[in-house]
Amino acid sequence: MRRNVSNPLPWFLLGAAAFLYLKLFLLPSTPVLIGGDQSFFVSNATRMLRGELIYRDFFQFTPPGTDLVYLSLFKAFGARAWVPNLVVILLGVGLTWVTTAISKSVLQGPSAFLPGLLFLTLVYNGMPVGTHHWFSTLAVMAGVIPVMAHRTHFRLAAAGALFGLASFFTQTRGAMALLALLVFLAWEHSEEKQGSISLPKGALSLSVSYALTIAALSSYYVLKVGLNRLVYCQVVYVIKQLPGYAGYFEGLPAVPPWHNLLKSGVFVAVHAFLPLAYVLFLFRYRRGHGKVAEPWDRLVLVSLVGFFLFLEVAPGPSCLRLYGVFAPALIILIWLKSGPSKLSQACRGWLWATGLAVVVAGSWSAQRRWRAYLDLPSGRTAIPTPAAYERLHWLLYHTRPSDYAFEADGPDIYFPLDLRNPTYVYDLYRMTLDSAPSKEAQVVLEPLERHHVRYILWTASLDTQDLLNGQSDHLAPMRASLSAHYHVVKTFADGDQVWERKE
Repeated sequence: MRRNVSNPLPWFLLGAAAFLYLKLFLLPSTPVLIGGDQSFFVSNATRMLRGELIYRDFFQFTPPGTDLVYLSLFKAFGARAWVPNLVVILLGVGLTWVTTAISKSVLQGPSAFLPGLLFLTLVYNGMPVGTHHWFSTLAVMAGVIPVMAHRTHFRLAAAGALFGLASFFTQTRGAMALLALLVFLAWEHSEEKQGSISLPKGALSLSVSYALTIAALSSYYVLKVGLNRLVYCQVVYVIKQLPGYAGYFEGLPAVPPWHNLLKSGVFVAVHAFLPLAYVLFLFRYRRGHGKVAEPWDRLVLVSLVGFFLFLEVAPGPSCLRLYGVFAPALIILIWLKSGPSKLSQACRGWLWATGLAVVVAGSWSAQRRWRAYLDLPSGRTAIPTPAAYERLHWLLYHTRPSDYAFEADGPDIYFPLDLRNPTYVYDLYRMTLDSAPSKEAQVVLEPLERHHVRYILWTASLDTQDLLNGQSDHLAPMRASLSAHYHVVKTFADGDQVWERKE
């Protein structure tokens, strides 16, 4: 009698959820404050919760998908501190699942779980924020799953819909995945492996589904704010700002401190192996195609999708962008080392040990790391750094929920303190970089005056950022105007200041 073996995938995903929970919550249930890119979307969601409309009442340069996820959860559970952390956990589990599901189509045995483990512990763990990059990657990877084994009209339409969903989070990601699948269909047609579906009809099913999904998801905002405004925010502005992103290999974490050693190693590995994985696969394909029995069509599909996603982020290769498209490359790299040789086995063993060690050590250190606690309007929260604690503690005792305030270099304070940003912008530096002074006054100074905003949180880096970039100080007029109406009442240890309105 054949013995039934339980499916290890649910246990694997449960372990992933437990690992992320221990990273993002202090036992038993206190959420750790998450900053970074996630703050933008969480802040936008709180503004939408109060009735404001994205693009019309406040600026955003990505599609509204991520903002709507947070808005939906805030409507269901309230704007609580644990909600963003839950999103990060669900995102991580979802990404681990789709990575593993695709891996199982090209890898056998325990090796099929290795890309998911490494992605979770080394890649996602390095950037655990609920941002549009991860949401769009999740949708793209989910869209690859139905077309891995077979390409029918229904499966291609499902992939097109999921790619359209990806473009509702990151405008370019779904489009590049669509192009990758179209190229794959053309390759499959040239190899005479297209089966019962023709190339034109298959491409039509894919493309129409993608276009209809985008149109359906965007129609509300086209009607509310107009197509011209959407095009400016999501296309024109992005093209203007793209040259300002970091170059390749910029942002390498410093070593020492020695706790950055693993982070630096992952940074170098992602930057090096992301393009190299597809070059190595091309060499292996040219040598083995038609000679070695491998699921070549599935491998070509994964490689094309991954390569096109790399092309998407290559013009502005920030660390988060590169991490966000690394999963397909990771699958290919593990496949390249899936052979029976002693070197391949040793390599896989070392990678398993590394991934599992990060699970244990990362969970332990996250629970023992320095934290401070604050009872914020969004709930009791563990604050991860002394600088963040100092700012939030001071503002907590000098503001009340729903007060208007303005943070000049990002929206970190609004959600945890339940404060309101009266301006159209969320980032004074980038939002005014290409604006005329009259526009700056309209979107910043006038709302501050109209709502009698008492406090402005000013970041010291805004005083030197232009000079460091070799540009003229474009914030000087704005700073002078603000100085005429505000004075410094608090300087924090890191140099940030609170400016209070003059009576």
